[in-house]
Amino acid sequence: MNRYCYVIPDNYPLALAAPLLCAGITVHTPMMHHKMNQPGKSLGVIGLVGLGHMAVKFGKAFGLNVTLLSTSISKKDEALNLLGADKFVLSTDEEQMKDSGRSLDFIVDTASGDHQFDPYLSLLNTRGILGSESNIVDLLTKGLARQQILQTSRGMGLKPIK
Repeated sequence: MNRYCYVIPDNYPLALAAPLLCAGITVHTPMMHHKMNQPGKSLGVIGLVGLGHMAVKFGKAFGLNVTLLSTSISKKDEALNLLGADKFVLSTDEEQMKDSGRSLDFIVDTASGDHQFDPYLSLLNTRGILGSESNIVDLLTKGLARQQILQTSRGMGLKPIK
């Protein structure tokens, strides 16, 4: 039972601790599960709201090279100067996305609402990991192109069932 209880130091403001117990654990748990804590590796974070902020902060704390992927240029200054991301990519800019191809070991999708995943898959290295709160069926039916799935599977040594 004690693994679900955390001591908050007396000198730590409760208002600052609260986000760690909600958004923080929502992001931290899958990052640890998928070993996204390897210094020197690269992490892409899709979206910069509550969960995205935490993903950037944890990524930097783990020693990762963090890239924020956003559809909004207004997030650039916050990502780079306030949160410490290493790079900002405007995901609606085809040239920036192309220049970032195969540059990420991990991607954490924290964006809300429906969006396509195809553009982001091209940013992953071989054997890269995409973490998303979306249901896998949603990923397969709403955005992942069949060819991308086959290419990813082939890179992992998986073969289609005949």
